[in-house]
Amino acid sequence: IYIPCALALVYIWAMFAGPARPEGGNFDTLQGVMLLFTSPHAVLAGWIHYLAFDLFIGAWEVRDAKRRGIPHLWVVPCLFFTLMLGPLGLLMYLGVRFGRMRVTTLGETAA
Repeated sequence: IYIPCALALVYIWAMFAGPARPEGGNFDTLQGVMLLFTSPHAVLAGWIHYLAFDLFIGAWEVRDAKRRGIPHLWVVPCLFFTLMLGPLGLLMYLGVRFGRMRVTTLGETAA
């Protein structure tokens, strides 16, 4: 619990303790997001946002694989790509999961 909480605190600090939002920066358009990312604090917040996604998805991949009896060594490459390329790693894991179990849903199984 400490790592997600630490990431959340740094994220909040980066989002709200930094300088004012650049003129025109917003989440409504791609151009607005690009303008937001001209601020070092916003880039740090974005990076932490991605890390939190990677951490959450990677942890889910490991727990799901364990519940389904998928060998951990099959999950390791997926974890690398989840860390480096987020959604691509998740897609890889879902491919491993389908190839091994023929599972096409995200439903949870009993532990």
